[in-house]
Amino acid sequence: MLMKIIIQGNVVEICDHCGRYFIPDGRSNMEYCPQPLADQPKKTCQDIGEMVRMQNKIRNDPIFREYSKAYKRNNSRVRMGKMSQSEFLQWSMKQE
Repeated sequence: MLMKIIIQGNVVEICDHCGRYFIPDGRSNMEYCPQPLADQPKKTCQDIGEMVRMQNKIRNDPIFREYSKAYKRNNSRVRMGKMSQSEFLQWSMKQE
């Protein structure tokens, strides 16, 4: 199997979520494997990997945590009709 991988020139990557080895299919810069999760067999690392990374970023970075809270608060205001979509876009452009 290893010889076949070497001959075909495939690159072997390590999944950023589960740590398993996989061969990227399609894009060469894939970060998550297509293997099903042990505790949720209908979901793969590709399905939830970036979401978990974002949750960890929010949990560990106090500045990003506050930005996320403000973004959700203003987005909720748009949904409730207390802020217009254009006001929200104007606010979000100031934050970048």
